[in-house]
Amino acid sequence: MSRGSPSPLATQEAIALEAAPFPTVTLAEPDETGFADWRVRLTHNLSRRSDGRWDPLTRVHRAGA
Repeated sequence: MSRGSPSPLATQEAIALEAAPFPTVTLAEPDETGFADWRVRLTHNLSRRSDGRWDPLTRVHRAGA
């Protein structure tokens, strides 16, 4: 399946297998931290033609990592 929006005919199982569209806190990775260059990333995201994909502004990681 290509990146981007799922097909309107995609099954629930196919959608469930896709990666999360944004950083998601889990029990294994309970901390979320902003990237130091978040302003550059945001400017880049807003200045290019939107195709539904953005560079993330945060990352999730294990505690203390």
